Amino acid sequence: MVIPNNKHIEFYEWQIQVLEDEWERYAKSPMRILMQEKRLFVGRIWGVQEEQGNVILRFKAGIVPRMKQPYLLCLVGSDAPQDSSNWNFNYTTFRSHNHLDFLEGIQIFIPNTTSNQTIQIGPI
Repeated sequence: MVIPNNKHIEFYEWQIQVLEDEWERYAKSPMRILMQEKRLFVGRIWGVQEEQGNVILRFKAGIVPRMKQPYLLCLVGSDAPQDSSNWNFNYTTFRSHNHLDFLEGIQIFIPNTTSNQTIQIGPI
């Protein structure tokens, strides 16, 4: 079956529109809702491995990102509300805030076998 080029173009234009609509819904969603739906994760910096140039992040067990997926790592300053479940602002507001720094990266999981409460993320 031969599909004409214009049908391919229509399909890809539709796919791009779907992705843009999905991103807009995500960006307008409140942070606490994204966390409840496990579409956004909040962890703590647990340590640094200077030799490898890695940062180790710590998340509560059951609230960790999927393995080997690209994520945007956002560092939140000490002036941020301590309880992230009360963050009522949306993702766009979070990303546009003047006191935040952003780094992109991919995390690799290392289970913390000494604790059932946390999982550490860092290099293998």
